[in-house]
Amino acid sequence: MVRSNLALGTTLRTLFATDADSSGSPTFTISSGNFDYDGDGSSAFAIDSSTGAVSVTDADDVSKHPFSFLELTVQVTDSGGLASDTVVKAHLDSPNLLYAEASTHSSATGWRNLGWFGNFHSQSSGWIYHAEQGWLYLSDDASLDSLWFWDAGLQAWIWTNELLFPYVYLYDSSVASRRWLYFATSGDPKQYYDYATQSWTTK
Repeated sequence: MVRSNLALGTTLRTLFATDADSSGSPTFTISSGNFDYDGDGSSAFAIDSSTGAVSVTDADDVSKHPFSFLELTVQVTDSGGLASDTVVKAHLDSPNLLYAEASTHSSATGWRNLGWFGNFHSQSSGWIYHAEQGWLYLSDDASLDSLWFWDAGLQAWIWTNELLFPYVYLYDSSVASRRWLYFATSGDPKQYYDYATQSWTTK
């Protein structure tokens, strides 16, 4: 995540929770980790108590953060008053969102691993090389909730998110050509399943 992209109103992350023993809706609050470096009474982040969306409320505070990493603790409370904590993490000043979220691959220099996304190589730009799907370019405003990238093999914009991947949606200027795909995560490289043609294809 690039610090300069965290402008006022930018969504850092959207959290989801379910109350297994009640029909009520959980509520979200930031319990620790927030900061107000410029002392104007507005903290860097806020969370929507109903939707769980964590967004930037003071971009100046974010720009003044002295570290390249931050953690916010969010408390989730159910309708019966039971509460639990979860941690929202963000790496600032990384070349792109996925680089920031991933960990270093143990066996290869320059390669990163993100559990749900797989292995990829990324250094100093929005371009990444995915081990199975080839060259992808992440949009500057990408988030894990809404991830747009340009697929060099398909020559098209693809949409997905952390919960859906490897299911992706191919966008085309022609509505008739828009469709869902399934990206193979092992086996033959650059292979995907096209639900429109009901067949496996290689880029």
